[in-house]
Amino acid sequence: VYLLDAARLYTCGAVDKGEQPAVVSAIAKYSTTELARKMINDGMDILGGSGICRGPRNLLANIYTATPISITVEGANILTRTLMIFGQGVIRCHPYVYDEIQALEQKDIAKFDRAFWKHISSLIGNSFRATFLSLTRGVLVRSPVSGPTARYYQKLAWASATFALLTDLALICFGGNLKRKEKLTGRFADILTWLYLGTATLRRFEAEGRQADDLPMVHWSIQYAFAQMQQAFEGIFMNLDIPILGLLSRKLVLPWWRLNPIGSMPSDVIGAQVAQSLQKPGAVRDRLTTGIYLPTDTQEAIGRLEHAFALAHQAEPILKKIKTAIRAGKLPAEKPEQLLDLAYESGLISEAETTLVCEAQFACNDAIQVDAFTLEEYYQSTTQATDSAKNLARA
Repeated sequence: VYLLDAARLYTCGAVDKGEQPAVVSAIAKYSTTELARKMINDGMDILGGSGICRGPRNLLANIYTATPISITVEGANILTRTLMIFGQGVIRCHPYVYDEIQALEQKDIAKFDRAFWKHISSLIGNSFRATFLSLTRGVLVRSPVSGPTARYYQKLAWASATFALLTDLALICFGGNLKRKEKLTGRFADILTWLYLGTATLRRFEAEGRQADDLPMVHWSIQYAFAQMQQAFEGIFMNLDIPILGLLSRKLVLPWWRLNPIGSMPSDVIGAQVAQSLQKPGAVRDRLTTGIYLPTDTQEAIGRLEHAFALAHQAEPILKKIKTAIRAGKLPAEKPEQLLDLAYESGLISEAETTLVCEAQFACNDAIQVDAFTLEEYYQSTTQATDSAKNLARA
């Protein structure tokens, strides 16, 4: 969510300023819908039975069934990835390729020579730069910021130089046939996508005043981005179907890239820090949910969950007090169903605290309940749905 909202703000900011970022908009559409699909699936795993039982209490059923719409409408994601992001971007965004194509169409030899030799010079420069950054892991690159995110800027420079070099090699070796290498262009698109998403994440962190509490989410997002780049780079090195160069790529470059990876998945420690920040009210959670409709009506699914969340958080210190008393031998552990009453009777907790714990337990239990219908109610809803379909067909 942190990463996707960063991409949304970054992309929409460019559009608001009058830009028409065709390639970036394709990246934003593809990445947001694909990652949203993963998040919805994760949400279904968490909801369990309440996610698969259709009814008014189900929070995710409608968005789950509607997910293919965003994946296919406004450009199918599989085509956006393999053709548009890199196929279109490599021509429109490369500093020399478009000039070379124009010169060829105009049969202007002098213009083509100027663009071509600049292209060759760029290729040689990127070769040395990418090699140097790989050998040094980018630590000698000057970062525009200091602090805990400085290292990520250095690694972005390393990834960018490697991406530029591989792009030029693919263009030279495949020429116009590169677009037909859709598995290959898809991996190039993945690298470009995660370069953009990583940049957007770092930009958000800076734009919001470098909130220290957000660092676990920044670290997780950026490390996840570099892990995806690592996978895409390995796929290119493994499948670069070019005589001699492809063999060198598989036998030399690929093993080196695996020994000297640009990134790996976030550690469990960082994941735990993110999880803990989500499980308590505060500024971090508020920033993540900015712009989201949060109803106060407990009859609505989100409102019911938020109500249970707030009460559970308020009751947590009271429950910890009871657990501490159990460890100290002040309360019996073998009577869990009587613990609350015993804690109150012993004066460990007040009447208000007892009421709060009861309300929290009731709200949490209510939040995990699933929809249930009698056979008559089921048949009635089925009949209504059939009648609605018939009326729509007649219309």
